Amino acid sequence: LVEQGHLQLGLFDQRNLAEITSPDYPGERLVACRNDALAKLRAHKRESLLQATEALLAQVKASVVIFEVFSMYCPYCQNEAPSINGLYSRIAERGLEGKIKLIGLGAGNSPYEVDLFKGKYGVQFPLLSDSDLTLHTALGKVRTPYFIAVSLTPEGKGLVIYSRVGTIGDPEQFLDLITQKAGIREKGAP
Repeated sequence: LVEQGHLQLGLFDQRNLAEITSPDYPGERLVACRNDALAKLRAHKRESLLQATEALLAQVKASVVIFEVFSMYCPYCQNEAPSINGLYSRIAERGLEGKIKLIGLGAGNSPYEVDLFKGKYGVQFPLLSDSDLTLHTALGKVRTPYFIAVSLTPEGKGLVIYSRVGTIGDPEQFLDLITQKAGIREKGAP
């Protein structure tokens, strides 16, 4: 924005203020400021959430965790449920259940809503409620369905190896992609 001339740092840039104008909106300007107190609070919340997440991930006995962020009210999530159930089945069929775990996160859904979704669509893997949107917000308020695959180190640290909004497509091809990105060798593979 600065290079295009849309963002002009004004007299108050020492106080973390910026004035933004654009030829697309003649005669209008936006004054944006940084709130240091809010930034510190968000950084603290983010760090606390990361520490809590790492502690939970350390308890997961797998090399990779695939998270699906869904909402029971999302028609795309409802349509995707058979594919995700297929992915769960493929993980078991290929003997990868000890290496890859699948977890659903119900963004804005109460435990009741998550259980309703689980029952209606025959979901066999764990689904968690995020009714207050804490995790959803920490993930950047992603649209649903959203998939994140995290490769876990022996110390419980996570490395994101896949992150994308939308469907997974063919469950078999998606599983091939995740195993390749995670470096997981299957029994009988060269």
